[in-house]
Amino acid sequence: MGLYMRKYFHLNIWSFFVLFILFVSCSDDDKGKDVDVPSPKAQHTVFMYMAVDNSLYSETSSVLNKLLRGVNISGLNDCNLVVYLDNWGELPRLMEVRIGESGRAEWRTVNSYNEQDSSSPEVLGQIIEEVSTRYPSDSYSLIISSHGMGWIPIVDSYTTRRMSDAEMLLPDGISFLDTSVATRAFIQDKSNWMEIDEFCRAVPDRMFDFILFDACYMGSVEIAYALRNKTDYLIFSPAEVLAEGFPYHLLMSDMLTPNPDLQAICEGYFNYYANKTGTDCSATIALVDCSQMDALASTVRDVLLESETGGAVDDYLQVQRYDRLSARILFDLDDYMSRIGVSAYSRFVSQLAKTVIYKAATPSMLIGSSGFYINHYSGLSTYIWQNKYQTLNSVYSQLEWYRAVYGNQ
Repeated sequence: MGLYMRKYFHLNIWSFFVLFILFVSCSDDDKGKDVDVPSPKAQHTVFMYMAVDNSLYSETSSVLNKLLRGVNISGLNDCNLVVYLDNWGELPRLMEVRIGESGRAEWRTVNSYNEQDSSSPEVLGQIIEEVSTRYPSDSYSLIISSHGMGWIPIVDSYTTRRMSDAEMLLPDGISFLDTSVATRAFIQDKSNWMEIDEFCRAVPDRMFDFILFDACYMGSVEIAYALRNKTDYLIFSPAEVLAEGFPYHLLMSDMLTPNPDLQAICEGYFNYYANKTGTDCSATIALVDCSQMDALASTVRDVLLESETGGAVDDYLQVQRYDRLSARILFDLDDYMSRIGVSAYSRFVSQLAKTVIYKAATPSMLIGSSGFYINHYSGLSTYIWQNKYQTLNSVYSQLEWYRAVYGNQ
């Protein structure tokens, strides 16, 4: 607010006027109106980019309440919790958690925006810049809360439908041969999606200590390799994340600290779902050290080079799956490598253990809903080249991971 009484303000009436303005300004802030003054420097800022202008909108209130419950349990601990929310039927806004006069955590809106496409890399980049300006901090972490399909391309007719329905409408053979492939499924805003290369352009290198994807299918080796220079660590799931998402009320004490406990975050997520019953007992989680991704790519390349078939395996349909699509395209990385059967595989196994530093999976994923059992779990999914998916292969060959491990083979 920056107003103060100067020595030449002698008249009582003028003094009263200035005090009145100050009172009104403070009251407006408490009511949640825009605040332009940067916060004092914090030790850590947790920033959630919540793009739920899609079928996930119904979970918005639950997520926000869990975040508040978590802060009420742990406190802010000289940290910031900031959320950019683009919800169905609402204008986007930037919010922060503050401890109110009652001593309880509450949301306060610090900025609001006109309607905008939150799947746009320009919007994401602008919001990240605004957060870094408003909330100077020794360190930052990023949570992406939205739909996700990793690097997999999406046809236009697919994006115009609710995602829950669209998954069931995918025909046998996955039908990505259509020339209308528009983008790769990532952050969704209505019928628009963000591509992984767009995400990489929007996110500054090494700004975030870790990035957590509260989204389905993001735990692929292709995604991890693309983000290897963007963050130190990744937390994600190679399979689906149930609509309820991460149990933030149980995780804030591990996030809102100068040194977030990443393994504890993963364990909290896994245990929350592992203790459920039925189809709700479905979870996969992995913690990846991004500094090891180049070395992992090198060992995978060695396995493929040593293979007489260039990595093709006759029994690929027997490889552990992670998707519920009518065609199988997301497979367990280690299970796939093991079936190639070459001496370089042992070096891969050693490097994989350095790369995926925590992993956990329930015995099955959504059994009874076209799900599958999890008998082999490495923490990372991968695509296995299949000649019948020419357009999908074309998209895959453009990824950094493909160029790193296949090269000129």
